[in-house]
Amino acid sequence: MKTAFLSILILGCLSAWAANPVEQVKLTWELGYSKDSDTHPSKWIPAIIPGAVQLDIARAEKYQPHFYAEHWKDYLWMEDIFFTYRTSFNKPALSSGNRLYFTSLGIDYEFEIILNNEKILHQEGMFTPVSIDLTDKIKDKNQILVKIFPVPKLHTSPVDRSQASQSAKPAVAYGWDWHPRLIPLGIWDETYLEIHPSARIEDMHIDYQLDERLTKAMIDLNLEGRNLKGTRYAWKLLDEEGKEVLKANGIFSNDREKVKLILQEPKLWWPHDHGKPYLYTSELQLFNQSEELIQAQNSRTGFRRIRLVMNEGAWIEPVLFPKTRSVPPVQFEVNGRKIFCKGTNWVPPDIFPGTITRERYSKLLDLAKEANFNILRIWGGGIVNKESFYELCDEKGILVWTEFPLAGNNYVGTPHYLSVLAQESTSIINRIKKHPSLALWCGGNELFNTWSGMTDQSPALRLLNSQCFKLDPKTPFLYTSPVMGMGHGHYVFRDFESGEEVFQEMARSKFTAYTEFGMPGPASVEILKTIIPANELWPPKPGTSWESHHAYKA
Repeated sequence: MKTAFLSILILGCLSAWAANPVEQVKLTWELGYSKDSDTHPSKWIPAIIPGAVQLDIARAEKYQPHFYAEHWKDYLWMEDIFFTYRTSFNKPALSSGNRLYFTSLGIDYEFEIILNNEKILHQEGMFTPVSIDLTDKIKDKNQILVKIFPVPKLHTSPVDRSQASQSAKPAVAYGWDWHPRLIPLGIWDETYLEIHPSARIEDMHIDYQLDERLTKAMIDLNLEGRNLKGTRYAWKLLDEEGKEVLKANGIFSNDREKVKLILQEPKLWWPHDHGKPYLYTSELQLFNQSEELIQAQNSRTGFRRIRLVMNEGAWIEPVLFPKTRSVPPVQFEVNGRKIFCKGTNWVPPDIFPGTITRERYSKLLDLAKEANFNILRIWGGGIVNKESFYELCDEKGILVWTEFPLAGNNYVGTPHYLSVLAQESTSIINRIKKHPSLALWCGGNELFNTWSGMTDQSPALRLLNSQCFKLDPKTPFLYTSPVMGMGHGHYVFRDFESGEEVFQEMARSKFTAYTEFGMPGPASVEILKTIIPANELWPPKPGTSWESHHAYKA
């Protein structure tokens, strides 16, 4: 059988709101902490948002870098502490009909938001954004507290990734075979006050179906928001030359509107090695009943059809018929063309996701494209990446295999866990489904294994399958990686038993896909000197920083 997917494990639709007239108010934050929820912090230090509580404390207390020697251990005490962010602001002058919102794109992980001593939100989950109307609660002088709860742990022992098995928090930070234990907490994405009119479109999604010849797109333009009755929308779709190819106008009768349109001969979005990742620009305007412009949104979208189909020869084994199943469909078909996917696993580029910027994403994605990768598997042990990551993959023509934050554990479907997973997966799917680069939803990493013990009957995976089908039915779904017929590993230069190099074994493999493998390689001496103390640098020995940084005996 031909291999449909090749991936190396490396260790270690776009939406830009130009809301008009909208004012964003940046806030200045402080951070304090205490051992229990009822004790107020006795000391406050400056906080950088987005960031992490560990980084703020490290700056204030002059900690050594967490990546050097054994200093990551200095941060472990922060796992069981309550942290509080604090900011103050004066009541802004609000024009008639304008509202003041507190907005955060990501707070990690369980938290409360308190305005002027009144709790206005309690939430568990770092991937569901916060948008709270403060207008009717603010005073002349106001204070917002964001109280961060300790790291979620199923049990106190063993101290390993199994502690994450009843939360939607990425398991990698609890300790992995290439990641020290260092579990971030805090405000990890953009957070601000926002002033805008009470009438507002909060979600615009272009759902579409391409005909079999891929020459016609049947479009549903979905608009949803608040206080929209009586307002007028004007929407148009522009090609890359700025020419209008489609438009729609209407007056809202309620807070939701669906407009059916047809785009003839759409230019298709392709992975960069198969064609042009063509993107259209969507322009949306909202006018009040006095015909004043109160909101404008520019976004980008692409049209493509992605399917998983049976790999060539997949029905040869098992002979006659499967008693349970054959290997599943894992051959990617993009716009009617079967393609060979070659790429890498994407793990978090930093222990602290709050430090990851669009610029950092862009540099790494440029390297991936230069390596001729056309797909990235977003490994389920890490975070679901920020919006700018998917925007850049759209632009650069890189397919994205997106896994939910489940990895290497048995995520038992307790009612509480399933409710958080439903909330988080809804937010994740609704945000990412708009991107043409999205190729696949996957339940998570290595869940059908002896060390995980999950099956396709596990409630958490049945929930995720249901969520994806309900919210994004045209994007393929797999329960986990690997599944039957896929390979993970080797992770060495030569097989210990046969003495063969990994690529020699792969040439004879019948796996339909290798979704994870890798070969150990030393960092440069210059890099090693930033991690390993000089007196431990050579030779590598057990019990030193070589071992705690997972390099010894790699």
